Amino acid sequence: MKTVSKYAILAALAVLMTPAVNATAMVPNTVLPFDPDPYSTKRIAYTTLNKILRGSVLKVGASDHRRPPPLVPEVLHLIHFGNPQASRFEGNRVRLHEYKGRHKQTVYDVRDALLALGDKLPIENYNKSEQLAYWLNLHNSIVFAKILEIYPTTNVKRLFSAERHNSFFYSREFSWRGNDISLSDIQNHAMDNWDSPLVIYGFYLGAIGTPNIRDRAFSGASVYRDLASNAVDFVNSVRGTYVWGRGNRKLHVSTFYRNFARKFPNYDEDMIAHIRQFAKPAHKIRLESVEIVDADISDWHVADIYNGRPRSVAASARYVSDFHLEIRLRRFRSGVVTIEELTNFGNQIEDIIEDIDGK
Repeated sequence: MKTVSKYAILAALAVLMTPAVNATAMVPNTVLPFDPDPYSTKRIAYTTLNKILRGSVLKVGASDHRRPPPLVPEVLHLIHFGNPQASRFEGNRVRLHEYKGRHKQTVYDVRDALLALGDKLPIENYNKSEQLAYWLNLHNSIVFAKILEIYPTTNVKRLFSAERHNSFFYSREFSWRGNDISLSDIQNHAMDNWDSPLVIYGFYLGAIGTPNIRDRAFSGASVYRDLASNAVDFVNSVRGTYVWGRGNRKLHVSTFYRNFARKFPNYDEDMIAHIRQFAKPAHKIRLESVEIVDADISDWHVADIYNGRPRSVAASARYVSDFHLEIRLRRFRSGVVTIEELTNFGNQIEDIIEDIDGK
């Protein structure tokens, strides 16, 4: 018979003390373990996940923090087939339209393998950076796999918005050491155990209006550097923050920040200080007079190439053309990114992990 841990008791008490409204959605049914060893040098190598990301993520490049011109309707239809949001040319994209059955299966296998690592390794005893990289990669693999299940789609808000308490975001469909967990549980675990607000920039949610998916998996050695890079990209983009002209007192920020308000206890003051920390010089000048924050920026369009319409050439031709022109103008990338031939690795944990120290 298992011994009931103090963590399980605390989790049960938390459920009892939480108001009935949304209690099932908002309160974890388990406390994920956390007992880091600062001297641990064990590493996890995400070989297959890196191969997937390198082969399918299109790096769009840094935003110039300018709103693009209004989307022009298609002449024959007089309606907008593209994404009309000002952020439509921002954020890294995944070439989802190129994924075939065998490619999808590899993503599903990596997700399942990462979940199974909980039974194979004492992850909670790794150092904090290595643990953080693991949880971010697990979270993002779950998101990636879910998008592939339902693609093509133009909008992913119903799946991943924390403001919708019946969304997939709260669904405990995944087993970790026998406990059912959700994306929300993983995010709460990271928020509770890592003090830095940088953590929030590691949560890929499949939408243009959320932080970048990177073309490599997070690793313990570089996780904070990569998170800082995502923070700079997001803060200095239209999808992340903006101020209407110099002298304006209001800072507009993404609704993405609402779910992480506890990282900013004195919300307006702390949020403004946080944004200033990662703002580039031109944006920092605009921030000099701001005093209040309004989380009203939102773009839940799927972060792909075709705005979820890969099979409709006529509907997406102009949008895709404008998008690629924007990338060329930024001069950050040349050529075409294609999906590599991805082998189905199955659920072999050994293919995605390497303990440098051994056991």
